[in-house]
Amino acid sequence: MALDNVLPIGGNISVNAAEFRRLDVGSTMVHDTHPLACRPGVTSGMTPSLNGSQIRVSSGTAIVTPVASNNGSYRVANVDDVSMPLYAKDTSYPRTDILVLKVYDGTVDGSNKYQASFEMIKGVASASFPTPATPAGALLLARIIVSNTGSPTIYDSRQYTCAVGGTIACYSNSRPTTWFLQKGQRIYELDTNKVMLWTGSSWREDTVIPQVTLPRIPAIASGTVTASSAGPAVFTIQFPPGRFSSAPRVVASVRSASGDFTWDTPKPYNVTSTQFQMFVKNGRGCDFDWIAIENG
Repeated sequence: MALDNVLPIGGNISVNAAEFRRLDVGSTMVHDTHPLACRPGVTSGMTPSLNGSQIRVSSGTAIVTPVASNNGSYRVANVDDVSMPLYAKDTSYPRTDILVLKVYDGTVDGSNKYQASFEMIKGVASASFPTPATPAGALLLARIIVSNTGSPTIYDSRQYTCAVGGTIACYSNSRPTTWFLQKGQRIYELDTNKVMLWTGSSWREDTVIPQVTLPRIPAIASGTVTASSAGPAVFTIQFPPGRFSSAPRVVASVRSASGDFTWDTPKPYNVTSTQFQMFVKNGRGCDFDWIAIENG
């Protein structure tokens, strides 16, 4: 039977542990190297730190994939902070130790254990202090440089993973393997602050469409002044309260029928943010239109 039993389903149907892992973890988390086993990594917390001669791991959750196979992946939760002692330093050379999160499944690995645990892997003390290999079934969390002369130094080595549709945090030199990565998968590079998108054949920067800033519409006021009789006149026109913060530009024109009478162009002056004056001279009564437009 190629298809696993459907979960959940009615009736007297049972699923084994591997089927459950494939259906549960496999259908919700990101895949990179295998279609049924998920990308291993921390999903929250599990922050490593040094506390004197001990190493501490904070509470959190992670996905562990012992082997990229049909066996699937394991969810692991650490409820409380966990501390464990560091190995004693060598008297002659420095050494690199590693902290890992390891899953034991006796059904698969023959260990006769069914648990997850934090473990320290001791490296080889030498002038080059090489990093030991991460054991099968384990997720690397930290490297610890154990100096033979000074205090130890810890380096956060957590790999991250996420649910389907999420964004994977990683470094630009450790992007996810793309064999089974879904087209459109995003990553956030911790060292470059770039968001990258998997196109199905390559990574490209995920350019966010910039917010469009619409041009500012200037404040406007307009009106009409009626000169009821012939002869020169001066009008004081008030702008609507608060319309302008500084003196606007004002233009005015005569509303008249061609050849109806003689007239002079109106002249706005003494313009402030609240009012202006307009001088008009015409041969007979008529209307003068004006418009004020905010500067800038």
